Amino acid sequence: MKFLRQSLGLSAHFLSLELRNKNAFFGLLIYAVSTVFVTYLSTQGFVSENIYAALIWILLLFISINAAGKSFLQTNDGLHLFYFQSVPPNVYLLGKHLFTAGLVLILILGVSGLCMALFSPHIESYLGYFGALILGATGFAFTIGFLSAVAQTAAGNFTMVSILSFPVLLPFFLTQVKLMNLSLVSQNINLELKYIGILFLLNLLVLGLSLVLFPYLWRD
Repeated sequence: MKFLRQSLGLSAHFLSLELRNKNAFFGLLIYAVSTVFVTYLSTQGFVSENIYAALIWILLLFISINAAGKSFLQTNDGLHLFYFQSVPPNVYLLGKHLFTAGLVLILILGVSGLCMALFSPHIESYLGYFGALILGATGFAFTIGFLSAVAQTAAGNFTMVSILSFPVLLPFFLTQVKLMNLSLVSQNINLELKYIGILFLLNLLVLGLSLVLFPYLWRD
């Protein structure tokens, strides 16, 4: 409980820092909203289920890479040394994960609400739809956040995050796309729960591996 309480406190600290510098948050929000609006103008609001799902995943990927991918890279050496001396590595990592996952979730749920209002997709199963969104957002945030920590040890090279993201995120992509497409065209609770379970286990796997490996990166 102390570990979780410290992590939540640290994520609140990261949130307060983000609120002081709103450029990154509003930059992502403006990009996402403008992308949705341009797509709406181009298609006049008529898109197939596959195009709608593709739009959601393009936005989620961009938001995740820019929100979670820079979470560690934006920490300068002085601040990194302060955190190194003040908190245990796993508390720091989980605090970062909770903050970035919350940020990505807020953005993608807001953008998804805008997409639903403009395009009026025919959603057969809201369980599968929001299950794919929520577990996809947290999975992307955890994975890309950890890759950002790896990139920080390589002289803060953000290009590494972009290169490593695609192959690492491929299992998430394949499962999320199947789940969202299923939720848009039919209602099969058993199959949806299967995909939700797979996404949940992938989230736990990435979170567990990052907590095990991060202390070794932390020492560097």
